[in-house]
Amino acid sequence: MQPEINNDSQPYYICGIHPVLEALRAGYRCGRIFLQKGREDERFEQIITIAKKNKIQFFFTDNTELDKLQQAHHQGVVAELKEGTRYIESISGFLARVLKEEPDAAVLILDGITDKQNLGAITRSACFFGIRLIITEAHGSAPVDAAVHRISSGASLLMPFSRAEKLSTAVNELKTLGFKIYSAVTPEAGGVPLHGFSPQFPCACILGSEGNGVRPHLIRASDATVHIAGSGLFNSLNAAAAGAVFCEHFYSTQPKAG
Repeated sequence: MQPEINNDSQPYYICGIHPVLEALRAGYRCGRIFLQKGREDERFEQIITIAKKNKIQFFFTDNTELDKLQQAHHQGVVAELKEGTRYIESISGFLARVLKEEPDAAVLILDGITDKQNLGAITRSACFFGIRLIITEAHGSAPVDAAVHRISSGASLLMPFSRAEKLSTAVNELKTLGFKIYSAVTPEAGGVPLHGFSPQFPCACILGSEGNGVRPHLIRASDATVHIAGSGLFNSLNAAAAGAVFCEHFYSTQPKAG
């Protein structure tokens, strides 16, 4: 299914071998691709093959010029995209279409994730485990930019995002569509241990920042709170690790067709 998605309209650069390869494989429109000359890597050959097939211009240049194009760790590859992060325009409209094909869909809501490293890592896990949408708040959240694309190895180019003015409004929209809402909390905050927990689908998990966690009004709006139980030697995981655990659990408990 290819839902109606609003893409960033201005071209911009992404860097790194995996993000560029994933963008090309996903059919993103590229203006130009810049490759470090003299570097031998079979993945470079894959990039060149796809570029030739899709009539995308590619150029060989030195490392200094690549540094000027993109200051991040470019791994010798920089691509100019004509489209960027996939932002949906309507949570209800998008998910209503998703539910027709996948009634047991799972969604991730990120509350106050401001660190790009965490956002990139969470997005990669979410994409890997089949999360259908990531919802962030328009203010107070890390932007989904070139750094996040690199950190997520291109997963953030494949994952639909929604920027809600208020997460509480997004939660209400999800509830109207029949989603169950679960907030991730620390073991000290109580709630149900994730191990052995069977969520009701469709569902959404709210994941908070490492410092503040999920805000109280969102916890109150949830159907249940869930925590990851550990050995007790340390009381919590960072946001990226917790996100991976929750995404895997929702995937493993999700009813599979056939």
